Amino acid sequence: MKLERGVVLLVSAFIIAILMLIFVIQDGVPSFYRYTINYAAHLIFIVAIALIGFNRAKTFGLKSAFGKSIALIALGLVSWGIGNTIWLYYNVVAGMELPYPSLADIGFVGMIPLAAIGMLLLLKNIRMKLDTRTLLTAMIF
Repeated sequence: MKLERGVVLLVSAFIIAILMLIFVIQDGVPSFYRYTINYAAHLIFIVAIALIGFNRAKTFGLKSAFGKSIALIALGLVSWGIGNTIWLYYNVVAGMELPYPSLADIGFVGMIPLAAIGMLLLLKNIRMKLDTRTLLTAMIF
């Protein structure tokens, strides 16, 4: 049985992140390592899932609505990952209090329109009726 590269990447990322998080919950681990490992584990997942998303978007083609929707959702994840990385830099590497608003907020807020447009395209692609009730339900959950 041949495993797909994306599945291997995601499972590997999951195992690495779990091992990292197990280290973090040990007593006596300084907060510097807790922050670093926690956000590195998040970043591993973000990168793995974004790479899989870009791969899928390329498979379907960026001219198709389905490929565009997957690419936009993956770009949203990349935007979140950039915000996460900047936040980690401010807090852990630079050791300074995080300014508000900061450059990290651009990455975090950037995910919202990218993922929302990607999901709307996805709903349109699967021919789901986009009435007011459906959109309000989607916003709640």
